This record gives sequence, structure tokens and C-alpha cells, in this order.
Amino acid sequence: FSSRRRHTRLQGDWSSDVCSSDLQKNSKIFSRKNNPEQKSVEIVICLDQSGSMHNSMEYAKDAVVVVGEMANDLDIQWGLLSFSHRVQVIKLLENQQYDEAWQEEFMKVYPTGSTDDLAALNKAVEMFADSTAEKKIILFMTDGDGNRKQAEQVKKISETLGYWVIGVGIGEGTKNVRSTYERSIHVGAVKALPLALAKLMLELLSES
Repeated sequence: FSSRRRHTRLQGDWSSDVCSSDLQKNSKIFSRKNNPEQKSVEIVICLDQSGSMHNSMEYAKDAVVVVGEMANDLDIQWGLLSFSHRVQVIKLLENQQYDEAWQEEFMKVYPTGSTDDLAALNKAVEMFADSTAEKKIILFMTDGDGNRKQAEQVKKISETLGYWVIGVGIGEGTKNVRSTYERSIHVGAVKALPLALAKLMLELLSES
């Protein structure tokens, strides 16, 4: 997708993309907007933008768009941050669906620096501070090793706060994601990221 198309699609035009037919066929998910018995869900996406992501970034950003548009269509609140040696909150965990300011910041994200995934994880938890959602999900998209204390913090957050912290390993050589995150997927072919994240969302929402 081009940057211009991505900018347009973030405003809700996802009907022709990889996730649309699966979402429409899954009546349990599609009906959640009008079903008071469905658990409320909120999502924070953590996107690795360290220098090693230079061959994966465009596909990773497309995957973020897919997740965001599925969430928008289902009235699910979602937030977004990027991280390298520093953390940048791009979209707050609130309804900013049509706010062009955060979309412009998102398009400026490019690979640079090292990886401080622990700082990103802690910031994601902070973003849920005022959340009343019954199910809180952190999608952690990364292509490599990070802080050695990450696994310990992931376990702590999962056990004490009940958050679902899901690692998404991007590209070859990211098998360490499986040992860091109890819940994880590994996407070896980066071109498959958007579809993989769409399928992951369908699985997560069908369980809610």
C-alpha cells in the first residue's frame, strides 16, 4: 500500500482488504457491536521501529492498519505506540479514528536506533490506566532481541493484571519471541504480516 492509500484506509475504507470477507462471514464477531454479553475489549499495538526493521516496516505498518480498521469497524478502542531506543505514543487509547494528526505521525515512523522493548511494554500498560475494558490486549510486534527483563515483565503483567500480551515475531530469526511471550505468533515471511494479523484478530475476538 502507498502512504496515501494507507492514510485514506485509516479512515475506515477496508472493505476490499484481506480481512473483510473473513470478518463478514464470522457472525459471532460481526454481531459483537450489538451484543451486550460480549466482553469489552481494548487493544494497544506496540510497533518495533528499530533499525533492523528496515526490510519489514512497510508490511508491519500495513498490518497495523488492518488491525486498526477491524477495531474501528467493531467499535473497539485501540492505541498505538512505536519504539526503538525511545518510545513514542502515536495514537491514544480513545476514539481518534478520524484525527489526521496521529495518522500523519504514523506515516512518519521509520526504522532507526536500538530496541528498548521493556520501556514500550511499560508505556503500553500506562495507556490502559483509565481503561474499564474486561479484556486488555497488548500486541507486541518486533523482529529481534530486546531487554533481558522483558520476559519477566510480560509474565508479571499477565499474571497480576490479567492482560493478554501477545508477541508477534517478524521475519526469520525471531524464535526468541516464543520464549519471551507465553502467547505469540511467528511470521517468517514479512509479506504475510497483514493477513497474519487479520487472522490473529479474528481468533482473539472470537474468544471474547
